[in-house]
Amino acid sequence: MNFYRLTLSAPIRMIFLAMGFLCCTALAWGNSEYYRHVLFDNSLTPDSYFYSQGMANGASTLELVGWRLPVETKSFLTPPNALRLQWQSQPVGGWEAEVRIDNYRNRLPELKGHNLYFWCFAPQAIAAADLPMLVLSNTTEGLQVAQFPGAFTEPLPLGKIAGGIPAGKWVQVRIPLAAFHTGSIYQFRPEFVQNIVFHQGRADGAPHTLIVDEIRVDDDPATAGAGVPAPENVRAIGYDRHVEVRWDESKAPHSGAT
Repeated sequence: MNFYRLTLSAPIRMIFLAMGFLCCTALAWGNSEYYRHVLFDNSLTPDSYFYSQGMANGASTLELVGWRLPVETKSFLTPPNALRLQWQSQPVGGWEAEVRIDNYRNRLPELKGHNLYFWCFAPQAIAAADLPMLVLSNTTEGLQVAQFPGAFTEPLPLGKIAGGIPAGKWVQVRIPLAAFHTGSIYQFRPEFVQNIVFHQGRADGAPHTLIVDEIRVDDDPATAGAGVPAPENVRAIGYDRHVEVRWDESKAPHSGAT
């Protein structure tokens, strides 16, 4: 058994103030850290997603609600909603759907991670060749990047990475950011992604619906079992001027033990 003695040399009031400060700091750090990864989690509005935009021209169509992408409230990975892409690609025409990062005040500018992740769901199966193309942009204006240092990537066929999307099953897509290459005259820096753009791929002339949820930038998950095992039977014993924290060493084997 192990124990640690914490001496309370300061007044109790100061200790509570310090604990409150640390808790607030931890919460603020956690909130900032979460948004170093997320591009979309949920929409606050039930009809259309505010940080989105779409357009279609020619004979191609894209479902929109006031120029924004519709919110899906019946099928989602995490409640209460997701985004719905509903399109029909024609040979004479085109469409694009943009999902912008939520640039709230004082948000840290850089994302952390080497992969782009998102989840897809299709009510009806979609063949790999019929999925949209994918473009990343460093500006909130999507592919309209006349100003420096705006940059966007070359179109990447989503089907080449994800394969076909089966009917009625959530599928996670993982795309290494290194797979995206600059498609403009400026250097593309993936850590400053502001906009993910789905746009017309193969013009098959058929209607398709793809529901997208939990768009984020992150690293590969840590290897299971790595690190130091958690202590067991942790407890604290309070005295007049100190607290003893005691624990038992974990009986779980360390990673790599035989």
